[in-house]
Amino acid sequence: MFSVHVVVAVDAVNLPPARVLLRSIRAHLPWWRPLRFHVVYSGDPSGDALRALQLERLWNTRVVPVPIDNPFENWGTRDYISAATLTRLLIPELLPRVDRVLYLDADTLAVVDLSPLYRIDLEGKMAGGVPDFPLLFEVDHGLHGTEDYLRETVGLSLPGAYVNAGVLVMDLRRMRAENLVARAHALLDQRGT
Repeated sequence: MFSVHVVVAVDAVNLPPARVLLRSIRAHLPWWRPLRFHVVYSGDPSGDALRALQLERLWNTRVVPVPIDNPFENWGTRDYISAATLTRLLIPELLPRVDRVLYLDADTLAVVDLSPLYRIDLEGKMAGGVPDFPLLFEVDHGLHGTEDYLRETVGLSLPGAYVNAGVLVMDLRRMRAENLVARAHALLDQRGT
């Protein structure tokens, strides 16, 4: 039997919604399916709130705090890439004994069993994401210069490839084999985020 590993990155502001996310995931998973809820945080996102999350007593669920020193905190990130977004790149190193995770933004709400999404075939890819449909609607309808923004500012040659980074299935084993963390650091250094 497999466990579902969910990762959420939090700070003091989005820790309370992470409790709602945790409860919504557990409410829809089969009772016998183990859930590991990895909470990645930098600094102290309010010790009381984190302790409250750890004290959640939900059947077959373990909350796993993952404290980090976020190396992206002072990188002068751009308006569309925050330090928290870049933290996702560290997950393969932060969880060396875990082969696959479902990364979810703290303000996400599960309304169905996430097991099928967690087990989806990534067809050899390192990650799978959900298209950002509101943004793609803007591209399709030529609104607000969105396509130019995605091509020129974000650097996407195919704007339809843009995904919502708040829902990702990540193959950590593959990411480690491809040395993703080091390659991402090198690319960010090169581009001078």
